[in-house]
Amino acid sequence: MSATTGGSNAANQLIITYGARADASKVSAYSISVLEAVMLKSGVERVQITSTARDAQDQARVMYNNIVKHGADAQKELYGKSGDKVIDAYTAAMKAGDSKASILAKMVQKINQVGVQRVTNHAADPNVLNVFDVGTNSIAPQSKKNDFMKAAREEPRVAKFLDPSNNDPGCHFEIPQKKS
Repeated sequence: MSATTGGSNAANQLIITYGARADASKVSAYSISVLEAVMLKSGVERVQITSTARDAQDQARVMYNNIVKHGADAQKELYGKSGDKVIDAYTAAMKAGDSKASILAKMVQKINQVGVQRVTNHAADPNVLNVFDVGTNSIAPQSKKNDFMKAAREEPRVAKFLDPSNNDPGCHFEIPQKKS
């Protein structure tokens, strides 16, 4: 799915697209305006939102893929105690020689046991807290990637921002929503 948004200035056309697993309906207009402000401040013209709200199955999929790609230790640096229990379930299932489907099922079981919202804020109510990831490779121009991450860290409306320096494979935004 893809969507484009125009910047506040015709000379600064901003393009925000959505990856195949990102649900555009879970990202508020307010959060888009915050993301656009980060883009404008950093000189970035294009980004892709790769992940939005997640359920337990989707969270297990993401964690599984990141463990395979980055290792369990790197993921333990990213998650708290509840997430670490899910990573431990992955590690135990791998040691037992389980199939990918069985490992994922055990991870989902552990996520449901500890509570998906205790594992990730991607499971938060998007009307209260918008959580989404921007793919670092989607930031264009790439020469502005560090400026983008700096602008995101400095944006006061972003409650939490994680990036590869925090062992997050993407740029993770948590934006509290305005109360009406």
